[in-house]
Amino acid sequence: RRSSDLALALALSCWLLDQGKVDKVLYFDGDNPLTVLKQRKLDAILSRYKNKLFYFLPNSATEFQQLVFKSSSVKGKVLIIIDTLRAFVGSQDINKGEIAEKIMTFFKDITRTGNKTVIVLHHVNKPPRDSTTYTLLDRIRGATEFRDRADIAYFFTKKNQDEEAIYIALENVKPRIPVKQKIYFKVDVENARIEEVEE
Repeated sequence: RRSSDLALALALSCWLLDQGKVDKVLYFDGDNPLTVLKQRKLDAILSRYKNKLFYFLPNSATEFQQLVFKSSSVKGKVLIIIDTLRAFVGSQDINKGEIAEKIMTFFKDITRTGNKTVIVLHHVNKPPRDSTTYTLLDRIRGATEFRDRADIAYFFTKKNQDEEAIYIALENVKPRIPVKQKIYFKVDVENARIEEVEE
């Protein structure tokens, strides 16, 4: 499923650039192998958005963190995508509250100016078989500080796929901000295009 979240994140980035919502996108990918990037025709997408969409493939968690830290000095309206939280954190224990608090404070400091948005892609736990009160929010891996400190959280589900597109549902599991509860997208993978569709 990791290539599906890459497809969504890239298509969303392109849409935001096309609409003038952001000036630059900085995509930090510690999760996807080069074969997946070639399948997604990343070179063509980067060429289309030259000097606007920047793609980084850090070799370690330390390099990942250093690159993201440097991004805080980039001018303009900037979208920063962290793919994934696990790759960014490295060997640190994300179940420890103090670690999670430190990481979320790091992201909050980047967005404090109001000109930068950070999207963090993160994996979830499978729900326990015997629980009827287990919510989607409960499935976020790691300490509760990750979900508590996030402004908004979406649960990602791949609904369908054909030769041309992936169909995706995003469900808002932390409605702090008044937005749609559930959104369905058609993602044209080859051209990194996205459109909202009915369920």
